[in-house]
Amino acid sequence: MDEIASGIMINAAQWLFVVVVWGACFAAMARAARMIGSADEIGVSFKKELQSAGRIAAGLGSVQLMVLLMGYWHPQWSWAKDFAWGYLAGSVALPFLWGCGKADAARLNWPWQPGGNFLRKCAVAGGIILILSALTLTLLRFSGATEGATVKAAESRAPSDLAAALMIGYLILNGPWLEELVFRHCLLPWLARWWGGGRIATVAAVVVTSVVFAGGHAGHVDPAWPKLLQVTAWGLVLAWARVAWGSGWAIGLHLAWNLISPVVALLWRA
Repeated sequence: MDEIASGIMINAAQWLFVVVVWGACFAAMARAARMIGSADEIGVSFKKELQSAGRIAAGLGSVQLMVLLMGYWHPQWSWAKDFAWGYLAGSVALPFLWGCGKADAARLNWPWQPGGNFLRKCAVAGGIILILSALTLTLLRFSGATEGATVKAAESRAPSDLAAALMIGYLILNGPWLEELVFRHCLLPWLARWWGGGRIATVAAVVVTSVVFAGGHAGHVDPAWPKLLQVTAWGLVLAWARVAWGSGWAIGLHLAWNLISPVVALLWRA
């Protein structure tokens, strides 16, 4: 009975994650339609952001199209079809997510490109990643966690070790930009502004986005709570990086964590 209840909760958390991601994309497109017609400073700036982000979206979308075609053409890449469709949709929404997030940050007076020593920030970011890696490994071993149903189902889709490695690499490289655009770049400032724009509103937005973000990673290990706790903590760090340093740092931190995660996973399984 406990396993059934746990499975229901995991599925609900994952579905909430999916609904939030798609909802944010559609909401950003709807907001964009209103802001494009605005003649104020925010509206003019928004149009420029759409143009610059559109070029990045075109590049990312081209990659997803290529992967999608390979998935339909070659059986070894059939696992990539669903993922590529999702990232292709994210590429289409990218300019709108980017423009809305930057417009909300401007209204909140959040620093966009804060000054400071670049090397010092890299050192701080590296320290955070090492600390979280050590804590994650300790937590997974202490809890006696094993691979969850979500990971097993994903790996079973790959017909070979090479395909599994390619699938992991594809997710590692694509996850950060889409998840950060949705949760930290777009939703975080929007919720903070919607709830009043003060410090308490910002903290509440940080907590809510981190918890929902963690829900999308439920089922990666069994029992689910170590992964949920780890990803929630990681979401809080990424939200702090977004507010204090900007979205570029949050995306970079997320990518760095994804790149080091396979090493943590190998140490955990050893």
